[in-house]
Amino acid sequence: MNPPRQSDSLAVSAPQRGVIMPPPPPPFQRSEEISVVGIVNVMLRHRVLIVSLMLLFGFYNGFKSVTSGKTYTVESQFLVKGSRSGGQLGGLAAQFGISIGGGDAASSPQFYLDLLESKGILWPIALKSYTVTTDSGVVTGDLIKIFHIKDPRPIVRRAKVIDALKGAISSTSSLKTGVITVFVRSGNPALAVQISTNLLAEVNVYNLARRQEQAAGERVFVQKQMDEKRAELRQA
Repeated sequence: MNPPRQSDSLAVSAPQRGVIMPPPPPPFQRSEEISVVGIVNVMLRHRVLIVSLMLLFGFYNGFKSVTSGKTYTVESQFLVKGSRSGGQLGGLAAQFGISIGGGDAASSPQFYLDLLESKGILWPIALKSYTVTTDSGVVTGDLIKIFHIKDPRPIVRRAKVIDALKGAISSTSSLKTGVITVFVRSGNPALAVQISTNLLAEVNVYNLARRQEQAAGERVFVQKQMDEKRAELRQA
């Protein structure tokens, strides 16, 4: 076979012109609208699976509600009385031209809301004796024993039992009436009642002691002012 000579031109096929290629098919567009009939058909085809899932979900919720621990809440209310400065002592002092201030921040509802969370109230409540019935029998003791707080350090036991009480107690106040509502939550209904009773008793003890101290201070103040007024009258 003779090799091609340089003078011989190689035949190259020219591109074909004028040939129109068919357009590509349009992309598949999924309809966004789902008919109600289609949904019903799907539900009918899978009705056994849907009913089984509903029954399983209901059984799970029922089992969870039965096995989970119940929480009992005791609600109690009390009303804070106003300061005694506007009472008999205030009227008696006014006759001698003595004015006793009428504002008392310690009688405001916000003061008692803070008082219910203070250590001075919660710690005496924790030291009181409680009696509760458990699965293992009747347990009697303070809240450190009831809450199963075990620590060799007394300061740590005190801090833990106070934190536990803070988590179990909440309170709100009404802006219109000044009524304070206290909620005590516990897994044992008897324990919730006893804590609520001791809490109100401790607040009452504090309130009585504070008012007695306030009344004694007011009497001393008024008596001093009256003695000064009498001395001024004698000099006049």
